[in-house]
This record gives sequence, C-alpha cells and structure tokens, in this order.
Amino acid sequence: MVTVLDTCEDAFLCRLCLDVVHEDDRDRVIDASKQLKEEAASPSVRFRMRRATGSIVWLEAHFKIAERFSSADAEIVGVLGDVTKQKEMEDELSKANLKLAQLAMTDGLTKLANRRSFDAFLRDAYAAHDVVSVLLIDIDHFKEFNDGLGHPASDACLQQVAEVIGRATANTRGFSARYGGEEFAVILPGGTEEKAARVADAIRLLVQRLKIRHPRSPTSRVAVSVGVAQKNHATSDEFTLLSDADIALYHAKKRGRNCTVVSSTTASRAADAPRLAPSLASLQRTTE
Repeated sequence: MVTVLDTCEDAFLCRLCLDVVHEDDRDRVIDASKQLKEEAASPSVRFRMRRATGSIVWLEAHFKIAERFSSADAEIVGVLGDVTKQKEMEDELSKANLKLAQLAMTDGLTKLANRRSFDAFLRDAYAAHDVVSVLLIDIDHFKEFNDGLGHPASDACLQQVAEVIGRATANTRGFSARYGGEEFAVILPGGTEEKAARVADAIRLLVQRLKIRHPRSPTSRVAVSVGVAQKNHATSDEFTLLSDADIALYHAKKRGRNCTVVSSTTASRAADAPRLAPSLASLQRTTE
C-alpha cells in the first residue's frame, strides 16, 4: 500500500486504519468490517485514499478472519488491490450509458423530452396526482411555413419555440416535450386548469416576441394555439385527459388560432371535435 500511495511507512505510524480512508467511504468500510462477525464471512469493500501528491486512489480490500482467539479478539487478514483504473473505466461506462439513456428520451432537434418519455411521465403523473393539467401546443400554419421557407427555417423555428416552452415551464415543475411534428406538450403535476392557462398564455406571448417571420400567415409572424385540460371526476384515464386537451386545441384553432382554450369552456366536447389522432405529417417529423 505504501507503493500504491506513493508515501513512506512513517505516514501510517500511530494511526488507525480509518484515519487514512476517505471520509465519505468510512461508513462503507465499517459496514464491511462488521460482517466479519460471521465465521465464513469474507467481505470486500472499495474505498478511496489520498496519495502523497494529493490525487485519489481507489482500493479494493478483501477481509477474512485467519484465526479467532476469543469472542472478542481475532486475527484478520486483508488483501488490498489498486482498482483506480478499473473504477475510472466503470465511471466512464456509467456516464456513457446515462448519456445513451438521455438521448433515447430526448428529441434530437429541440432537446425537449420526446413522445416516449412524455407518455411515461403522463402515466406516472396521472396516477400520482389528484390534480394534473396538460397543455397541447401547436404552431399555427406550420405546413405553410415549411412550404414557403423550407426545412432549415422550419427546424430553426421549432428549436426557438421549444426553447420558449422550456423557459416558460422551468419554474413550474412542468414537464415539456415535443409531442410530434409542430406539436408540443406540457404536463403540470399539481397544476390547476387556471394555472395551466396562465402558463399557456405566457408561452403564446413569448412566441410572439420572437417575431419569427411567417410570410403565409395572416399575422405575418409565427404564433401558437394552446389547448388546456385538467384531470377531474369525469376523466377516466390519462388518455382521456390528453384527448380533452386535444379537443380544446381544436377549438382554439376554430376560434382563429393564436389563443388559449381550456377544456372546461368547450361545450359538447366529445360530440363536436375529433378525438386525438396525430396527423401523418406530425408522425413523419417526430424524432424519438
């Protein structure tokens, strides 16, 4: 161990073993030593120590009772190995796996959550909260925007709108996602319909302030429509909640777009609006 730590033997004189173990790992070493009370136990533990140069080294120790003199005294044999390189490789692998997992749940273009992670979050939020609201957000006249300015401009527009949505929901405990194509969605666990409507209007105003030119829109600027729905006694499941938000979005578009409509204000919701059915164009532009 002296060689591994690049120090001299005098550095360990009159010191307890735990004194040279990294403070964050001492409890782990103590727990391993307690297992030695069992006759056949051969515990192992990884812990950090500091070299003379100040750098950290990871050690793996294997302990075993060689001979027991009494119920209180025993001769313990320990084998130490330097596992610093192995630990570094494991950490790099963990980081790589975490990054892959994040990529699998993130929309590549907008960096918001993708549809897969949205569906999972909505399912969990619906089950965990008595009150939860959903916003469905659609960029108005986006097909015309794409036809007139092309895919690069459309991608840039999606990214700017996504950034606005992420910023508007950053302090709301909200979950923002690209729902598909030019559609976005926000889940507000614990959020009432009134709060969701305020978030929706904030998003609309922030999008307007972007002043993205839209040559084929009546307003000449990019705008969004938003449908809002809140879980209530008549909401049978998360799919119904999402469908209610979609119907509210339908009414927002019927009212002339660039507005927010909450589900509770729409009359005969199920009768006068189509149920949730993402368009083929939306599915084609979805990146999961």
